[in-house]
Amino acid sequence: MLLVTKFVAFLRFHIPIQRTFDSPESRVLFPNHPDTCPITHYPKHWDPKATPYPHARRYSNSSDVFHNTPSKESKETQQFVTRQQALAKDYLSKYSHREFLHETLTKTWNYAMITCPFLDPDGYFYFYFKTGPKSQSILYRVKKGEEEEAYRRNTDPKQPVGELFLDPNLFSIDGTAELTFAASSGTGTYVAYAVSGSGDDSTIYVRRTDSPHTKSAADGGKRGEDLGRMKDTIKNVKSSKIEWMNNDSGFFYSRFPDPLSKAAGPGANHQGKVEGGAGKNTKADLNHMASILDPENPSYSWEPAVSDDGNYLIVTSGRRADDSNRVWVADLNSQPLSSEMKWHKVVNEFGNQYSFVTNDDSLLYFLTNKDAPKCKVVTYDLSKPQEGFKDLLREDPNAVLEGFYPINNNLAILGYSQDAKSVTYLHELQSGKRIKQIGEDLIGSVDGVSGRRNHNEFFIQMTSLLSPATIYRYRFNSEEDRSPTRVEFRRTPISGWNPDDFVSKQVFYESKDGTKVPMFIVHRKDFKQDGTAPEFQYGYGGFGLSLSPFFAAPYLCFIAHYGGVFAVPNIRGGGEYGEGWHLAGSLEKKQNGLDDFQYATKYLIANRYVAPDKVTIMGGRVGGLLVAACVNQAPELYGAAIAEAGVFDMLRFQRFKIGRDWVSEYGNPDDPEAFDYLIKYSPLHNINPAAHYPALLLITADRDNQAVPSHSFKYAAAVQHALPMNKQPCLLRVEMNAAHGDEENIEMEINTMVDQSFDLAQLMLSFGTSQLMIIFGLGKADAKPWLWLRGCSALALFYLIFSSGPVQSDTHLCLWLGSADTQLASWPRTGSKLSISWARNGKKLRNDWYKAENQPHQD
Repeated sequence: MLLVTKFVAFLRFHIPIQRTFDSPESRVLFPNHPDTCPITHYPKHWDPKATPYPHARRYSNSSDVFHNTPSKESKETQQFVTRQQALAKDYLSKYSHREFLHETLTKTWNYAMITCPFLDPDGYFYFYFKTGPKSQSILYRVKKGEEEEAYRRNTDPKQPVGELFLDPNLFSIDGTAELTFAASSGTGTYVAYAVSGSGDDSTIYVRRTDSPHTKSAADGGKRGEDLGRMKDTIKNVKSSKIEWMNNDSGFFYSRFPDPLSKAAGPGANHQGKVEGGAGKNTKADLNHMASILDPENPSYSWEPAVSDDGNYLIVTSGRRADDSNRVWVADLNSQPLSSEMKWHKVVNEFGNQYSFVTNDDSLLYFLTNKDAPKCKVVTYDLSKPQEGFKDLLREDPNAVLEGFYPINNNLAILGYSQDAKSVTYLHELQSGKRIKQIGEDLIGSVDGVSGRRNHNEFFIQMTSLLSPATIYRYRFNSEEDRSPTRVEFRRTPISGWNPDDFVSKQVFYESKDGTKVPMFIVHRKDFKQDGTAPEFQYGYGGFGLSLSPFFAAPYLCFIAHYGGVFAVPNIRGGGEYGEGWHLAGSLEKKQNGLDDFQYATKYLIANRYVAPDKVTIMGGRVGGLLVAACVNQAPELYGAAIAEAGVFDMLRFQRFKIGRDWVSEYGNPDDPEAFDYLIKYSPLHNINPAAHYPALLLITADRDNQAVPSHSFKYAAAVQHALPMNKQPCLLRVEMNAAHGDEENIEMEINTMVDQSFDLAQLMLSFGTSQLMIIFGLGKADAKPWLWLRGCSALALFYLIFSSGPVQSDTHLCLWLGSADTQLASWPRTGSKLSISWARNGKKLRNDWYKAENQPHQD
């Protein structure tokens, strides 16, 4: 993550690196730092007359004017992509020193990262460990009693950390296969785990815990070969959890049917035995049962849970239209597994969210937002269904309940988010009584909690804006103990970093409608608030996801050496204040989130934190939409942007892949009412040909099955058509054989970042500017921005821009990092309908339902 500083030192622009760290350790940031490292080539400034854009066919009689390629195999689409790639490559790829930068990036990851240990019934603590250039985190284990020594050793990346159990780097020949989830059986004899490769659906494997990998990839293990796992597999698992029965007799899972299957419902064709040593163990295909129980809704998603005592199977079913779910419960002791099982339909109507936590015999505990936007804890007694749900712990008016972790038999750890910061309390489980706050001196985000109800200890992993993960161990002396002792179990060491050199703060600013919005700000301790500093501003604001404090070494590096500011506004649409905050920035109220983001920038400028022409905004997927819409609405407010996995066509997003699942967040464009508010901010439909636009570099992945690349393709074509003579270019780059949120092999990622860093450096060199539009991709829904490796190359860009002498305020660059399904657009099939809003002189006249027929193609 220190690549930015080294990259800037290597490029050696017009000003010297300003070091903040004078300790010997800090010099690891600047090995071989040259006094002079000349730029070997300066490309010419962008000349729109000399460099015309590749042609993209348009359909003037359609509201979707770039719908000319209905499939990624289309020759026309391939030609469009090839020409755009060539344009970007010819202009950008004129730089040397690849080897030096590659070495620098490789060294960036050479420190140890480790998760909370989790004690399994087999007597081992399991944990994930990652360091250096290894592609993915490796699952290790140590015997109970040896964990403290193992965690002390792993502060040195070269030291072993225990016994290797599972190395995801061996799952495939090229190292790109990813471990998506894993679960051990009740006795600890087996572990079932899911593997995904290149963005494909997952496959579940089973192995005995006494059959670990013998070698890691680093120790010479053979890629693509795993003799320890059982032969039977479960394919086409999209996203699920594995829940074992307590006696190891089998596990529950949820999956989709085989792609070529003619089965009537999801999973209906797949039910069998776990072979290769598990004997009579049977696996229960949840969607097989669901397709029989609910044949009218085969598309519903189902997720299993088994109660702590193993007596009950609890399944939740969800639908694409919203985030609510139903809850069904089956008694596993009184009946065999079959499609004829009797179910307690505890919640049989959609409308609210329920999450099962634990049980005491027939008494079930749930987290829910029913009549509680900030969530509460309720109970339901299966033996007294007529009593319904009872409140155990009511909603806190000042904090959002995010986690509920039973521990020490009759206690529970409750994790809250208060003003986007984590707060943790100890409660009695059965009464709900609050005992005390724990870790009140710890300010930041709880990134992990491990422990089981029958354990007398638990681990909490904390992260802050100024320090990476620190793991704390809490231990109870007895079941009656209400004051667990705390010790610092493990602190992540990073040479050269001193948190005391920085300041982090939280401010509250007023948005357009007067709403108070929180924002985190980080800067150097000796920062001068004089309105001259550059800034990174990151935003998301969607799907109720909260942005809590996180550690990001590249940003601190930028702050340390360039006196910059890093800002994270917690805009509406997120979950920082519960479902009410989410709803205030979604559907017809999406503009609130856009206003919040713009007013965050205005606050920073007005209070002289940052310079107006040095504001770089970032986001991904929802953040890509956020940034593009804000640039359309206030292009003069920002200096720069890069976008990955963005969603730009808000009138057709529901027609591509999982886009139909997003209608609960954005609204359905096929609904005239939703169409009316979507078209007002849809980035693709609000490009202003009379405005001065930033330069745009749009990056997408050809296999992204979430934010499909057609968003990127159409946006690039639309901007190029609307602004052919813009002083800054709009460039498109497509990452091949990549998908949304892929955890690539680190070596592949480094090579990609080297390319991107060179490309972007060249673009900035040619502009001689301080302005770049940046939007990062979020990847998985629960991913966090400090984990995005590509963010480092964007940071390298930012350093280049804002350290390169006099600023030219009229130049910009925008990188749109998009996603995969390489359609330029997709016009409705014959017979489908499209809602079109007719307007004249800015006044809406009417909505029509337009039936698509075979439309003539014209340029």
